[in-house]
Amino acid sequence: MNQPLVSIIIPTYNRAHIVPRAIQSALNQTYQNIEVIVVDDGSTDDTGAIVRKIAHQDARLRYIHYSPNRGGNHARNIGLDNARGDYVTFLDSDDTYLPQKVEHQVNATSRLPTGTPHVVQCAIQYVLKGQKPSESNLDTTTRPKAIDELASDYIFL
Repeated sequence: MNQPLVSIIIPTYNRAHIVPRAIQSALNQTYQNIEVIVVDDGSTDDTGAIVRKIAHQDARLRYIHYSPNRGGNHARNIGLDNARGDYVTFLDSDDTYLPQKVEHQVNATSRLPTGTPHVVQCAIQYVLKGQKPSESNLDTTTRPKAIDELASDYIFL
């Protein structure tokens, strides 16, 4: 059976310091039939050079850059216009996916009736400093009191 292609779209702007973490979490999915599209919304830092270096090492990663900056929604739409996947998911460049996120979502769609629109949601997990993200310590109700408590903005399951 053919596995559907999943497009992971990562909009970014001036996130050279953190976008590699998001990209690696996308590329490290247990579900392998993916393409990762990083859409650079006019960054003026080293985001482009860093993403191109990673793309050179993994053909599943594509980099799209345009200028001037037009905002995250425009970047998402550019990603959609360039996506080849049967399914699409979005990952902000300051967030990460747990390794089985895409696999769980694709498996969920396989249980839905054929020919119907599919929307599959996921949970988020706030990860505090000193804590490791995992599905076993999922707590989507406890929000951090301050941004400096976060080790990562969000982990998507």
